[in-house]
Amino acid sequence: MLKSKTSRWLAGPYLLWMAAFIIVPLFIVIWYALTNADGQFTLDNLTIPQLRDMLGYANRAASWTTSRSGAIPAMPTAEEMR
Repeated sequence: MLKSKTSRWLAGPYLLWMAAFIIVPLFIVIWYALTNADGQFTLDNLTIPQLRDMLGYANRAASWTTSRSGAIPAMPTAEEMR
């Protein structure tokens, strides 16, 4: 994959960026989703009705976004999501 020393050195900053801005926030989201106020592990935060509501909201937002042109202008407002 990365055969030369130069390509390994050039991949370093990207790997650092990926760890800092993708992996660390992902773990933070998972941590807060699966712990309660006392910091104990729980699955009570992920009930079936809540998951349906969250996935339905995400689906509506994705459908609004993909039906419009542009990146930021395509994002739906809170009023449109109701």
